[in-house]
Amino acid sequence: AVPRIPLQAVNVIERHIYRQGDNAPAPSPWVVHGRLHREIPAARVILHCHSAYGTTLASLEETTLLPIDNNTARFWGRVGYNLEFDLNSDSAAEGAHLTQAMGDNTFGMRNRGFTVTRATLADPFEVLYFFEKAAQTQILAFSSGKPLAVLSDDIAKATAEGWKSYRGMAQRHFNYFKSAL
Repeated sequence: AVPRIPLQAVNVIERHIYRQGDNAPAPSPWVVHGRLHREIPAARVILHCHSAYGTTLASLEETTLLPIDNNTARFWGRVGYNLEFDLNSDSAAEGAHLTQAMGDNTFGMRNRGFTVTRATLADPFEVLYFFEKAAQTQILAFSSGKPLAVLSDDIAKATAEGWKSYRGMAQRHFNYFKSAL
């Protein structure tokens, strides 16, 4: 079971009273993750990463993941975006702002990377894996210098809906990656 952050700890963090010492958590993840855990009860697991293609996409003027193939369309209408950059994201106000930016348990952070919340470890791991692949597809398509063939909203929506039947694959996918370690 994934441990929950006690509400008392989150309240202390929001008042900027942080533990001291070598094992003290960094303020930024505590403020952001603590707020997400408190306000989104289904967010048992929160993963944030600064992956190469996801961060590259987040660093563009237009950070939206476009539906240009089957994998990028998987995320159509599911990603929230925080288009304001707060260097450290260590204030209660920034934690609240990021919570509001959350899409369907996935959001991009301008110039930072992406965050995913889910109920199990396997689910956000799989979302981050496929989001990185989708961001890679888009960045490589941009690098061609040619216009993108963006899918229509109807096709993108139908494709995203079609991916829902695969959500049970996350645990098997995660187990495979663990076995390869």
